[in-house]
Amino acid sequence: ADAVAASPRHRAAGFMAKRNELLDGADGIDSASAPVFGEQMWNYYVRSYPEVVEAHFPGAVPSA
Repeated sequence: ADAVAASPRHRAAGFMAKRNELLDGADGIDSASAPVFGEQMWNYYVRSYPEVVEAHFPGAVPSA
């Protein structure tokens, strides 16, 4: 925990980038928007498992 707290990269880290932010060239933790924890988790699932999200929530995954 001390190493993470001392790391400028980790201290300044944002939230996991949304898929469209990644496609636009954002780093993995460059997103500044996740007003609620649930949105942060949703961004993670959409980024990591787009085909699963699309299967259960058609139209929820932005097209590339």
